[in-house]
Amino acid sequence: MPRPKRGDPEMLLVSFCDIVTITICAMFMAMIVVIDESSKIPVIVPVPVLRPTTNAPVYFECRDKMVFPIDLPSLLQTFAKYTNDYKKGGGATDIEKLMSLDVGNDFYRLDPGLATMGFLGLQPRAGAKGTPLSAMLASPTNTFTLSLLNIHTNSQYCVFFVRDSGFNVFRMCRDLAVKRGFHHGWEYVSRDEPITFEGLMKTPGTE
Repeated sequence: MPRPKRGDPEMLLVSFCDIVTITICAMFMAMIVVIDESSKIPVIVPVPVLRPTTNAPVYFECRDKMVFPIDLPSLLQTFAKYTNDYKKGGGATDIEKLMSLDVGNDFYRLDPGLATMGFLGLQPRAGAKGTPLSAMLASPTNTFTLSLLNIHTNSQYCVFFVRDSGFNVFRMCRDLAVKRGFHHGWEYVSRDEPITFEGLMKTPGTE
C-alpha cells in the first residue's frame, strides 16, 4: 500500500480529527475545573439587621423542642428576696448552703454562682415541661399562642433565648408571633449556659 503523501485529503482529515479530539478534551477538562471552583463559592445568607426599640421585652426560651415562658418580674422579686443571703458570703458551710439553695419557679432555678456576684441568672429545671412543638402544630390554642394574647403589640415585643435543641420550635414561635403582629428578637444560648439579663442579653433588639 503506497504511503500517503503530504497534502493528501485522507491525511488532512486525520489531522483535523486529532485537533477536534484534543479540543473537546481540553474543553471537558476546563468544564470540570469551572464546576469544581464554582462549588467552592460561599453562599452568602443575609444577616437580619437588629433595630433598637423602646418596647418592653417579654421573654421565652426554646429548648428540647419546647418553648418556656420566662416570668421575669416574678423571678426578679424572688432574686431580690434572696439576694442578701447570696451576697453575704461567710464560711465554707454558708457558701455550700447558698450554692444548694433552690429558689425560682416551676421552670427555672436561680443560678447561685451568678447570684453571689449580684447578677440574676437562670438555670433550667430538670424535667420541666414547656409547650412542645407537637402541641403547637396540633392546635392553634396551645399555651404559647394563649400567652401571646397577654402581650401588647404597641408596647411589648417577644424575645427568644434559643439553644441548639430549640431552633425548630423557635421558628414556629417566631412565625406565630409575626402573624399576630409582634416584633421579635432572639439570642443564642449554648447548651449549659445560664440565661442572664446582662450584656447582649440585656437589650436585644428586634428584627
